[in-house]
Amino acid sequence: MRKTQDDAVARAMEGFLPFTPARLLEIAVMWESVMKEKQASPDAHADLSFSFAYHRKAQALGIAAYMERHGIQERRNIGCFQLDFFKPGDIVTLRKGQTVHTTHPTLKGPVKRDRTVKVHTVFDGYSFDLNDERRATVVNPKIEWVGSGGYWYWIDIEDVIDGSATSESLPSALAA
Repeated sequence: MRKTQDDAVARAMEGFLPFTPARLLEIAVMWESVMKEKQASPDAHADLSFSFAYHRKAQALGIAAYMERHGIQERRNIGCFQLDFFKPGDIVTLRKGQTVHTTHPTLKGPVKRDRTVKVHTVFDGYSFDLNDERRATVVNPKIEWVGSGGYWYWIDIEDVIDGSATSESLPSALAA
């Protein structure tokens, strides 16, 4: 339960604009100030832990550097930073030309046309080894669905162009 509460508060504090390297640096500065306030007064930001603020700051700095190294100018969803929220049962449209991954032995590759699917599972994004340029890994949030023949398919949530995400799909702190 704590993770859900922390994530909802973090997303509310970080705003609702797409993520750029400059914006992630601003977010890191914001989390640094939260950490200083918590050190000065443990009661400050009672809804957040110091370690969570430290983690978000480190992630913001690392992912900003990763985006710059890889020439990524802007993303709505990257690593643990996410603006698009879906839940199982949501109906979403996939962007034509984007890569779909599957357990099917031969049907890998790009979406041939815009396609509508029903979300089965939503996977959070994450990152690790951000301080090591050679090993830094950023995994974006993904959605998964069951396709024909019972094979599983998944795609980066950034490649979803439309969805029936409702206020029920959002963390409770963001739905208000």
